[in-house]
This record gives sequence, structure tokens and C-alpha cells, in this order.
Amino acid sequence: MLYYCLLSLIFNNNLVSIQEAVYKIITQSPFLEDHMAKGIINLTSLARKMQQEVEKFIDSEVKLGAIVMALKRLQPKLTPRMEERIKEVIFDIKDLTVRSDMIIRTYQNSPTLVKNQMKLMNEIKNIGTEFYIFSHGVHESTIATSKSSTKIISEIFSSEKSLIEIDNLSVITARIDSNYINLPGLYYSLLKAISWEGINLVEIISTTNEFTCVVDQQDINRVFTVLNDLRMGR
Repeated sequence: MLYYCLLSLIFNNNLVSIQEAVYKIITQSPFLEDHMAKGIINLTSLARKMQQEVEKFIDSEVKLGAIVMALKRLQPKLTPRMEERIKEVIFDIKDLTVRSDMIIRTYQNSPTLVKNQMKLMNEIKNIGTEFYIFSHGVHESTIATSKSSTKIISEIFSSEKSLIEIDNLSVITARIDSNYINLPGLYYSLLKAISWEGINLVEIISTTNEFTCVVDQQDINRVFTVLNDLRMGR
């Protein structure tokens, strides 16, 4: 009798360790935690993928069935925390700003490119252009601004190697509270909603508190509807 009591105690302690290992692994991945909470993951397949990690965590061999059992016990306790948090952020987007008649110009980086950019900024300031973004990459740089600046850009950057020129664009900018910039999956949720509508994003531009999508002018109303519906919880 004593033997069976000791065996039961050891088995239950091992189960606790497995449960702790599974909980730690699941909660370290917000997407996995949310998908489990919704019941859209095959627990046996998940257990198989987790088996080595669980065994490493408790420093012992673990049967697949024990991990499946731990997942089943854990699942009812989970709530889709990340998704709810992202919804809160999206609901809190202050405004959506739309601008039409935009252009994009991309040039190969060169020793004179930044100097020419400064010239362009001074010219744009004089003509009162409201929207201007200069994105400097490793090998190339992109300018996004209003169509009214086309001639000035062509003149100032005439000596630079042009890589891409796209006209008839629109941009939509969402202002996001800086308290949410470290939230995993925020931009993923916005981009996913747009892509599901079959809308092509020509460019994505972001600053700390602003998220801007550049699209063909014909698609801007659809993008606005998608983002506004997210904001309204529809």
C-alpha cells in the first residue's frame, strides 16, 4: 500500500512539473496562447512540437499523452488576452488622416543624396507641402510627398539614380498612443485586415506614434473602411 502511495505522489509531482513547463511555454508566445484560448489548435500536434522543450524544462523524459493532458487542463484557463489588448488599442486610435494625389520616388543611395534631400526640404517648406517623408535605407532611399512637388524633386535629384517612380497614390495615417508601441501583434492585426480585402500596400511608413499606409488612389476608400471598421469594433 505504501508503495502505491509513494508512486502516486511521485507521479502527481511529475504532473505538476509538466503542467508548469507547459504553462511557461504557452504563455511565452502570445499568439499561441490566444489560439489555444480560442480552441483552434490541435493539441496533439502542439504537444508533439513541445515535447523536447518540456523535457528540457523538467530534465526528464515525458510521454506525449502527459503533455496533451496538461494542455487540456490549461486550455479552459486561458483567455485571448493579446487579441483583447490589441482591440483596446485599435478602439483608442484617435483619428485617421487621408491624403490623395501623392507620389513616391526611390533613389539609390549616394554621397550626395542626403544633401539633395536637405535642399528638397527647404523647397517644400517654402511651398507649404503638408506631407513629406524621407526613408533612408541601407542601399536606397524613398521620398513620399504630394504630387505638387514632382517638378522640384525631378530637378533636385536629376543627378541621382532613380529606381522607382509611382504616381496616383493616397496615404492614410493612424495615430497610435505611445503607451502601446511595445504591444506584440498590433501592426500585424492592422495589416492582416487590409490584406484580407485583397488590397495591395505600395509602401508602409511608421514613426513612433503614427502608422501610414501608401496605396493606389483607387484603393484608399477601401482601406479607410477597413481601418475605421476595426476602430468601431465592426
